[in-house]
Amino acid sequence: MHGINLADLDLIRTDLKAPVLLTYQIMEFSEPEMSVIVYLRFIDIENMKILSSGLVQIGDHSNSKIKNEVLAFNDAYEIVKSIADFPKRIYEKEVRVGLLNTDILNITGKYKNSPSKKLVAIENGVITGLIHNEKYQNELPVIMEKSSGFKLKYAPVFKSIVFNTSPILYEEWTEFIAETKCDFLFSYRFINDNGLYLKIIDTKSNGKIIYSKAFVFNGKLDKGILRSSAGKRL
Repeated sequence: MHGINLADLDLIRTDLKAPVLLTYQIMEFSEPEMSVIVYLRFIDIENMKILSSGLVQIGDHSNSKIKNEVLAFNDAYEIVKSIADFPKRIYEKEVRVGLLNTDILNITGKYKNSPSKKLVAIENGVITGLIHNEKYQNELPVIMEKSSGFKLKYAPVFKSIVFNTSPILYEEWTEFIAETKCDFLFSYRFINDNGLYLKIIDTKSNGKIIYSKAFVFNGKLDKGILRSSAGKRL
Protein backbone atom coordinates (compact mmCIF):
# COMPACT_ATOMS: atom_id res chain seq x y z
CA MET A 1 0.00 0.00 0.00
CA HIS A 2 1.38 3.41 -0.92
CA GLY A 3 2.14 5.96 1.77
CA ILE A 4 -0.05 8.79 0.47
CA ASN A 5 -3.36 9.55 2.14
CA LEU A 6 -6.08 8.40 -0.25
CA ALA A 7 -7.88 11.74 0.17
CA ASP A 8 -4.81 13.53 -1.20
CA LEU A 9 -4.89 11.65 -4.49
CA ASP A 10 -7.50 14.11 -5.80
CA LEU A 11 -5.03 16.94 -5.21
CA ILE A 12 -2.47 15.12 -7.35
CA ARG A 13 -5.06 14.55 -10.08
CA THR A 14 -6.53 18.07 -10.12
CA ASP A 15 -3.65 20.35 -9.08
CA LEU A 16 -0.67 18.53 -10.54
CA LYS A 17 -2.69 16.86 -13.29
CA ALA A 18 -0.36 13.89 -13.03
CA PRO A 19 -1.76 10.68 -14.56
CA VAL A 20 0.88 8.42 -13.00
CA LEU A 21 2.29 8.27 -9.49
CA LEU A 22 5.81 6.94 -8.94
CA THR A 23 6.37 5.63 -5.43
CA TYR A 24 9.75 4.48 -4.25
CA GLN A 25 11.25 2.97 -1.14
CA ILE A 26 14.97 3.38 -0.49
CA MET A 27 15.68 0.08 1.22
CA GLU A 28 19.38 0.74 1.68
CA PHE A 29 21.87 3.46 0.74
CA SER A 30 25.61 3.43 1.39
CA GLU A 31 27.66 6.49 0.52
CA PRO A 32 31.04 4.81 1.20
CA GLU A 33 30.10 1.84 -0.99
CA MET A 34 28.33 4.07 -3.54
CA SER A 35 25.47 1.57 -3.54
CA VAL A 36 21.71 1.75 -3.31
CA ILE A 37 18.76 -0.65 -3.30
CA VAL A 38 15.42 0.91 -4.26
CA TYR A 39 11.95 -0.55 -4.79
CA LEU A 40 9.91 1.30 -7.44
CA ARG A 41 6.21 1.17 -8.25
CA PHE A 42 4.26 3.09 -10.92
CA ILE A 43 0.52 3.60 -10.30
CA ASP A 44 -2.17 4.90 -12.63
CA ILE A 45 -3.94 7.22 -10.18
CA GLU A 46 -7.06 7.40 -12.32
CA ASN A 47 -7.96 3.75 -11.87
CA MET A 48 -5.40 2.88 -9.12
CA LYS A 49 -3.87 0.04 -11.13
CA ILE A 50 -0.19 -0.81 -10.73
CA LEU A 51 1.57 -0.25 -14.04
CA SER A 52 5.05 -1.43 -13.14
CA SER A 53 7.01 -2.73 -10.17
CA GLY A 54 10.64 -3.63 -9.61
CA LEU A 55 13.69 -3.75 -7.38
CA VAL A 56 16.76 -1.80 -8.54
CA GLN A 57 20.22 -2.56 -7.16
CA ILE A 58 23.25 -0.41 -8.00
CA GLY A 59 26.78 -0.88 -6.73
CA ASP A 60 28.45 -3.47 -4.50
CA HIS A 61 26.10 -5.06 -1.95
CA SER A 62 28.45 -7.66 -0.49
CA ASN A 63 28.19 -5.93 2.91
CA SER A 64 24.48 -5.21 2.67
CA LYS A 65 22.46 -5.34 5.89
CA ILE A 66 19.24 -6.23 4.09
CA LYS A 67 20.32 -9.41 2.32
CA ASN A 68 17.40 -11.29 3.88
CA GLU A 69 14.87 -8.78 2.56
CA VAL A 70 16.37 -8.85 -0.95
CA LEU A 71 16.39 -12.66 -0.87
CA ALA A 72 12.74 -12.68 0.24
CA PHE A 73 11.82 -10.37 -2.65
CA ASN A 74 13.68 -12.52 -5.15
CA ASP A 75 12.21 -15.78 -3.80
CA ALA A 76 8.63 -14.49 -4.06
CA TYR A 77 9.32 -12.88 -7.44
CA GLU A 78 10.79 -16.05 -8.98
CA ILE A 79 7.91 -18.20 -7.75
CA VAL A 80 5.10 -15.97 -9.03
CA LYS A 81 6.83 -14.98 -12.28
CA SER A 82 7.37 -18.62 -13.22
CA ILE A 83 3.85 -19.93 -12.57
CA ALA A 84 2.46 -21.18 -15.88
CA ASP A 85 -1.01 -22.30 -14.79
CA PHE A 86 -2.55 -19.07 -13.53
CA PRO A 87 -6.13 -18.71 -14.86
CA LYS A 88 -5.95 -16.60 -18.03
CA ARG A 89 -9.01 -14.61 -17.05
CA ILE A 90 -7.21 -12.73 -14.26
CA TYR A 91 -5.16 -11.03 -16.99
CA GLU A 92 -8.05 -10.09 -19.30
CA LYS A 93 -8.99 -6.55 -20.34
CA GLU A 94 -10.73 -4.39 -17.72
CA VAL A 95 -10.09 -6.97 -14.97
CA ARG A 96 -9.15 -5.72 -11.50
CA VAL A 97 -7.15 -7.95 -9.16
CA GLY A 98 -6.81 -7.15 -5.46
CA LEU A 99 -3.87 -8.41 -3.42
CA LEU A 100 -4.18 -9.60 0.18
CA ASN A 101 -1.58 -11.01 2.53
CA THR A 102 -3.65 -13.15 4.88
CA ASP A 103 -1.07 -12.70 7.63
CA ILE A 104 -0.12 -9.02 7.41
CA LEU A 105 -3.75 -7.93 7.19
CA ASN A 106 -5.07 -10.35 9.76
CA ILE A 107 -8.39 -11.16 11.35
CA THR A 108 -8.18 -8.50 14.06
CA GLY A 109 -9.31 -5.97 11.48
CA LYS A 110 -6.09 -3.98 11.86
CA TYR A 111 -2.37 -4.57 11.99
CA LYS A 112 -1.65 -6.93 14.86
CA ASN A 113 2.02 -6.12 14.42
CA SER A 114 3.65 -3.63 12.11
CA PRO A 115 4.61 -5.40 8.86
CA SER A 116 8.27 -6.36 8.87
CA LYS A 117 10.60 -5.26 6.10
CA LYS A 118 10.80 -8.89 5.01
CA LEU A 119 7.03 -9.25 4.64
CA VAL A 120 6.81 -5.98 2.71
CA ALA A 121 9.60 -7.24 0.43
CA ILE A 122 7.68 -10.46 -0.17
CA GLU A 123 4.54 -8.57 -1.21
CA ASN A 124 6.58 -6.35 -3.51
CA GLY A 125 8.09 -9.51 -5.01
CA VAL A 126 4.63 -11.04 -5.52
CA ILE A 127 3.41 -7.91 -7.32
CA THR A 128 6.51 -7.74 -9.52
CA GLY A 129 6.23 -11.46 -10.30
CA LEU A 130 2.59 -11.08 -11.35
CA ILE A 131 3.52 -8.25 -13.72
CA HIS A 132 6.44 -10.22 -15.21
CA ASN A 133 4.46 -13.45 -15.57
CA GLU A 134 4.31 -14.75 -19.16
CA LYS A 135 0.51 -14.31 -19.27
CA TYR A 136 0.63 -10.65 -18.26
CA GLN A 137 0.00 -8.06 -20.97
CA ASN A 138 1.80 -4.76 -20.33
CA GLU A 139 -0.88 -2.76 -22.08
CA LEU A 140 -3.59 -4.30 -19.87
CA PRO A 141 -2.64 -3.69 -16.20
CA VAL A 142 -4.88 -5.55 -13.74
CA ILE A 143 -3.34 -5.36 -10.24
CA MET A 144 -5.00 -2.83 -7.96
CA GLU A 145 -3.21 -0.70 -5.40
CA LYS A 146 -4.79 -1.30 -1.98
CA SER A 147 -7.44 1.14 -0.83
CA SER A 148 -9.65 1.73 2.19
CA GLY A 149 -12.12 -0.79 0.75
CA PHE A 150 -10.11 -3.70 2.16
CA LYS A 151 -12.00 -3.85 5.47
CA LEU A 152 -11.38 -6.81 7.72
CA LYS A 153 -13.25 -8.59 10.48
CA TYR A 154 -12.45 -8.05 14.14
CA ALA A 155 -11.59 -11.04 16.27
CA PRO A 156 -14.94 -11.16 18.22
CA VAL A 157 -16.79 -11.83 14.95
CA PHE A 158 -14.97 -15.14 14.58
CA LYS A 159 -16.36 -16.51 17.85
CA SER A 160 -19.75 -17.08 16.21
CA ILE A 161 -18.49 -18.26 12.82
CA VAL A 162 -18.13 -21.94 12.08
CA PHE A 163 -17.37 -22.29 8.37
CA ASN A 164 -16.56 -18.84 7.04
CA THR A 165 -12.98 -18.08 8.05
CA SER A 166 -12.35 -15.34 5.50
CA PRO A 167 -10.86 -12.19 7.07
CA ILE A 168 -12.90 -10.01 4.70
CA LEU A 169 -15.47 -7.98 6.64
CA TYR A 170 -18.31 -8.02 4.16
CA GLU A 171 -21.10 -10.58 4.47
CA GLU A 172 -21.65 -10.59 0.69
CA TRP A 173 -19.04 -10.52 -2.05
CA THR A 174 -21.13 -7.90 -3.84
CA GLU A 175 -20.28 -5.51 -0.99
CA PHE A 176 -16.57 -6.22 -1.40
CA ILE A 177 -16.82 -5.61 -5.15
CA ALA A 178 -18.68 -2.33 -4.61
CA GLU A 179 -16.01 -1.06 -2.20
CA THR A 180 -12.84 -2.28 -3.92
CA LYS A 181 -13.94 -2.69 -7.57
CA CYS A 182 -11.98 -5.98 -7.62
CA ASP A 183 -13.07 -8.87 -9.84
CA PHE A 184 -10.55 -11.26 -8.28
CA LEU A 185 -8.85 -11.44 -4.91
CA PHE A 186 -5.29 -12.78 -5.02
CA SER A 187 -4.39 -13.88 -1.51
CA TYR A 188 -1.08 -15.29 -0.37
CA ARG A 189 0.49 -16.61 2.80
CA PHE A 190 4.18 -16.60 3.60
CA ILE A 191 5.20 -19.91 5.18
CA ASN A 192 8.35 -19.03 7.08
CA ASP A 193 11.55 -20.53 5.64
CA ASN A 194 9.53 -22.76 3.30
CA GLY A 195 7.57 -20.97 0.60
CA LEU A 196 4.30 -19.35 -0.42
CA TYR A 197 0.70 -20.49 -0.48
CA LEU A 198 -1.37 -18.75 -3.18
CA LYS A 199 -5.13 -18.60 -3.62
CA ILE A 200 -7.21 -16.73 -6.22
CA ILE A 201 -10.88 -16.00 -5.53
CA ASP A 202 -13.46 -15.04 -8.14
CA THR A 203 -15.40 -12.35 -6.30
CA LYS A 204 -18.16 -12.23 -8.92
CA SER A 205 -18.82 -15.96 -8.52
CA ASN A 206 -19.68 -15.60 -4.84
CA GLY A 207 -16.13 -16.19 -3.66
CA LYS A 208 -15.37 -19.28 -5.73
CA ILE A 209 -11.75 -20.42 -5.38
CA ILE A 210 -10.31 -20.80 -8.87
CA TYR A 211 -6.67 -21.39 -7.93
CA SER A 212 -4.98 -22.87 -4.87
CA LYS A 213 -1.39 -24.05 -4.67
CA ALA A 214 1.72 -23.96 -2.47
CA PHE A 215 5.26 -23.36 -3.74
CA VAL A 216 8.67 -24.04 -2.23
CA PHE A 217 11.28 -21.28 -2.17
CA ASN A 218 14.26 -21.79 -4.47
CA GLY A 219 16.76 -24.17 -2.94
CA LYS A 220 14.35 -25.33 -0.22
CA LEU A 221 13.13 -28.89 0.23
CA ASP A 222 9.49 -29.42 1.12
CA LYS A 223 9.38 -31.76 4.09
CA GLY A 224 5.60 -32.01 3.98
CA ILE A 225 4.84 -28.58 5.44
CA LEU A 226 3.65 -27.06 2.17
CA ARG A 227 1.69 -30.14 1.11
CA SER A 228 -0.01 -30.17 4.50
CA SER A 229 -0.69 -26.44 4.40
CA ALA A 230 -2.19 -26.56 0.91
CA GLY A 231 -4.32 -29.53 1.88
CA LYS A 232 -5.83 -27.48 4.68
CA ARG A 233 -6.63 -24.66 2.22
CA LEU A 234 -5.03 -21.88 4.22
